Amino acid sequence: YFINAKMYWKNTLSLTGQNILFQLDSVSNQDQNLNRVYNESFVNTTLQFSSVLNHKINQRNTLRSGIIVNQKSYNLFLESKDNGNTFFTTYLNENDKTYSTQAYSQWQYKWSEKLTSNIGLHFMHLVLNKASSLEPRLGVKYQLNKSQSLSAGIGLHSRMEPIAAYQYQVENANGVRGKWNQNLDFSKAWHFVLGYDKQLNEQLRVKAEIYSQYLFNIPESTVDTSTFSVLNLTYGMSTEVLANTGEAMNTGVEFTLEKFFDQGYYYLLTASVFDSKYKTLGAWHNTRFNSNYRLTALGGKEFMVRENGKNVLELNGKVIFAGGNRYTPINLSQSIQEGEEVVFNSQPFAEQVPAYWRIDFTVNYRINKDNTSHVLSLNLQNVSNRINIYSYHYNNKTEQIERIDQFGLLPVLRYRYEF
Repeated sequence: YFINAKMYWKNTLSLTGQNILFQLDSVSNQDQNLNRVYNESFVNTTLQFSSVLNHKINQRNTLRSGIIVNQKSYNLFLESKDNGNTFFTTYLNENDKTYSTQAYSQWQYKWSEKLTSNIGLHFMHLVLNKASSLEPRLGVKYQLNKSQSLSAGIGLHSRMEPIAAYQYQVENANGVRGKWNQNLDFSKAWHFVLGYDKQLNEQLRVKAEIYSQYLFNIPESTVDTSTFSVLNLTYGMSTEVLANTGEAMNTGVEFTLEKFFDQGYYYLLTASVFDSKYKTLGAWHNTRFNSNYRLTALGGKEFMVRENGKNVLELNGKVIFAGGNRYTPINLSQSIQEGEEVVFNSQPFAEQVPAYWRIDFTVNYRINKDNTSHVLSLNLQNVSNRINIYSYHYNNKTEQIERIDQFGLLPVLRYRYEF
């Protein structure tokens, strides 16, 4: 909504939902029958209202302020048979809602034709446990000439954990089970970035960035001998009491070549080299996701399939090549002796699986009407059926270390109605 020539007000209301159902069966060593050992059902719904007011005060000054309010409804259930038990223990059984709020303001000032600064302040609050964070941010851009610019930025950013992490029941040092992680604070990180941008022509640009991130206030285990940090969590919940005492560092460089959409096609090439470490056991170690490099190439082409140009066939492809994820080496002899997986706890994520690569291909058919559109989409993920290794685990039945594979070819068919 345009209030006047220098000011507009934009409001957005959205609703998103997610339903995750996960069940795990185990083969009995005695009779080879399947036994259910784990049940998980997570239903999360977020109703979001956002409002932003943008005011161009004059040629040098622009002020942008807004709020974001989320109503987070959740129905969470998780039960598991632990330590060979024949009965289930319930760790999550919550059906409720909470709210998170954000408020921000950004002032852009043009010092000259070449130099522009952005100063901002961001606030975040979670009603569930009254966690709050106030985050200053600063960005500067210097236009070298019409086609080249330098930029620099620094800012504090915070992240809340999934609602289930606050509600999950864990045992404390006294063996008492409860919601001991409900009052966890936000994870926080200082971001530093330097960038160079060059416009090669009207459709093509190249960009380079050097970045560093210092993460702190990260939830980690309160047990001195544990190496657990939420930074390395890929699924499930922490079964330990956590405290906001963790630290981590990410540093890297990224290069991008981008061809803007023109004449019916586009492409984007990115290459990044990075290092990701977290502090545990009094020293710095790899995080699970310290794959060290990642190359991505994507592109697409549109074809008009009717004379009036209303219907469109879209072909898109994506190629990913990256270093493999890290894992903690398994102590085979100790695992055989104890009848369950035992890792070398002093070497967290010291080993790395082979390199990861996959090719995705998507076909979209769009039917455009005067006020609406119908989009039918077929997404072929990992079209070459490459079997990438996710990690390794100990198989107590075979007494061997075996690989855990990621999915092969995965077709996804979608229909979208736009109005």
